[in-house]
Parts: sequence; C-alpha cells; structure tokens
Amino acid sequence: MSPLVDLLIVGAGAAGSVAAIQAARAQPRLKILLVDSRPDPGAKIRVSGGGRCNIGNVRVGVGDFHGGDRPFIAKVLKAFPPPEVLRFFQHLHLPLVEEGEGRLYPASQRAADVVDALRRGYRQASVGTRFAFQVDSLRPVDGLWRVGAGPDFLMSRRVILATGGCSLPKSGSDGRLFPVLEGLGLPLRKPFTPALAALALTDGHPLRALAGLSAEVLLKLPGCPGSWGKSLLITHFGLSGPAVLNASRHLLQAALPGGTPPLVVDWLPDLAASHLEGRLSSPMGARRMASVVGDWLPQRLARLQLDRAGLSHDLPMAQLDRLRRRRLVQLLKEDSLPVKGARSWHHAECTAGGLHLEAFLPETLEAGDFPGLHACGEMLDVDGRLGGFNFHWAWASASVAARAAAKSLSRP
Repeated sequence: MSPLVDLLIVGAGAAGSVAAIQAARAQPRLKILLVDSRPDPGAKIRVSGGGRCNIGNVRVGVGDFHGGDRPFIAKVLKAFPPPEVLRFFQHLHLPLVEEGEGRLYPASQRAADVVDALRRGYRQASVGTRFAFQVDSLRPVDGLWRVGAGPDFLMSRRVILATGGCSLPKSGSDGRLFPVLEGLGLPLRKPFTPALAALALTDGHPLRALAGLSAEVLLKLPGCPGSWGKSLLITHFGLSGPAVLNASRHLLQAALPGGTPPLVVDWLPDLAASHLEGRLSSPMGARRMASVVGDWLPQRLARLQLDRAGLSHDLPMAQLDRLRRRRLVQLLKEDSLPVKGARSWHHAECTAGGLHLEAFLPETLEAGDFPGLHACGEMLDVDGRLGGFNFHWAWASASVAARAAAKSLSRP
C-alpha cells in the first residue's frame, strides 16, 4: 500500500506552494506532500507580469473579482488581507515594492525570485515533494483519499486541490482534472472561457494593419453593464492592452449563448459625442480633415478612421456634410469592432469558470459533500481584474484552505 500522508497538495504553482507553507507553519508535525504534473513547477509565475510578477495589490476588495457568490469571495479575502501578503513574503525574505495603482512587485523585479522564495519556504518547512506526478484520479476510500497517477497512487487524510484553471496549459494548468472532479460529483460553473486575454479581430480587419499603435480608450459591450478604460494596444492579430484584458472575460462570457458580440470602442473618452460633433461643425475654414482628427488621435489611426468613414484626408472642414460628420463621430465614439474570440488559452492569464463555490464552505474551502477535500486558487469560480488580484486570490484562498486542513488534522 502507498505510504499514508496527512495532507496531500495537488499543484505546486502559486496557490499550492502557499498552501504547503501555511499548513506546515500551522502544524509543523504534519506529514505534508506537494505534488505537481510538471518536473519543474512555477512556469506560470515566471512568465507573469512580463517576467516581473505583479504579486498582489495593497488595495483589494470583492469588487475586484468576478465569478461566484460575492459574500463567499469577501469572506475569503477578509481572512487574508493585503498586509498579511506583505508579512508572508517578508518571512520568505522576498521584499516587495509598491508601484502605480497599488500594484506589488518583488523588489528585484524578477518573477523567478518569487518561485525561488516559495520553493525555499516549503522546503525549509520540511514539506515533501513529488514532481512529474500527473494526477488523473481521485476518490474517497475508507475515510482517506486515494489520489492516482496512472498505476501509481498516494493515500492521504486530507487533500488540497490547486492545479489551476485552463490558462497557459503548458505550465500544467490545463484543466484536465475538472472532468475527474465533475465525475466525483463536484459541480462546475462552465463553459470555461479565457479571462485577461488578448482578443482576435476578424481576418482582414483594417485595424490590424496598425500593429504597435496604442491609445487611451473606453470599452463597452452591447447589453452589458459597465465599461473598461485604460490603454488599448493594436496587434497583428487584433487587440491587447489593459482595457482589452479587463473586458475580455465579459465579452467571452457574453458570447457563450451563441456568437461573439462586438467590442465597442470610444477612441476619445474625454470628449462627449455632442461636443465632438459641435467641434466638427464649427467653422475651421480650409483646415484638412487629417489635420483636425490628428489633433485627437495618433496620425495613423486618424487617417484609418477617415478612410472607414469615406472621407478624404485632404477634405477641407468646410465641406464636411452632416451625414459624413455623424458617421465619423460614430467611428470615433462608438466604433463597433468584430471580435473572433480570445487569441488562445496559451496566451490567457486566467480562467473564467471553475469549481462552483456553492459546493464549498467559505470558512475552510472544504467541499461540503466530500469531507477532507479542499480547493483553492484558479480552480474555483473566481477571477480577478488586472493588477495583481488573481495572485492575491491564490494567496488568500490557499491560506484559508491550508489553515483549515491543518487545524482539522491536529484534532485527535
């Protein structure tokens, strides 16, 4: 029979690593084993934030997250607020610095240092590890949990699941454990979609010819409340940048009933449509259209929008008629862009969807119908906006699950 461990943590990424450390700190005598499908875990952390790792944020609230029940999310966040994150990494000798909008980064500006600090943390806490162990089965057996990987298996008194969602599958976060959990009887909030993802425009869309150009915009979705501001980056495949990443989960979720809705771009968010039309109607004599619109937009974008409106770049403002003026205002204030979908799961930062929160207790993140089984991180139906919030959810949910599991195991 496989040796019995007290606590088995499946997944050695952000959430799983923290869960291992927190459980070992809470109950140092426990036999804890951390397993992962990859031989060298942590790839998702290493590439995050352009290799810098936006590790968290100094201001975190339930409004920074989407997905499941908001009171549930709030309880988990309250159990591990931002000051706790700072103290946790201080104990790992990883100093953090605050940048714009409260974002936290390692002082070294190296995401690899985050992986190294977590790895030191669980090794110094005497947590056992077993990597290149691809879990493909999970079931309760006589009050224990049998966790299998092909013909091999492990037995544990409690299990914490931390294998991530479906984003960046080459890191090991490939979603293959979800069907196993669904077969066990755990409900999923699905279909899953990428979140914080770049978006592909339809083939041949003229904006794609402006790859590399960026602008401050406001994005909206037809029939969807809210809007998303900040910069938009035009790429060879479509759109990226903070505004697009934050809007992506909403657009892709809205697409589920059938067909991706258009993304509506306000290229001049600081100028009301009525004021814009008034300025285009004011006497400007011989000033040319490209010169006027170029005062508001990058020159390449200004010329493209004139082309799409059917206006000559050299047309004198005095010759701009009402019909074409309104067409231009629409393209500048409500530009409806046809989106094919997300670029791919390989380029998404996180997952919308996951294990349904209704199946878990917020105080322990233990499955109500499956005693001894906890889950945390991206596996749960919670995803955050850009700014370090998904990492904060990983740290907070892992801490809640680990402390609860360790406390339960400490009882006779």
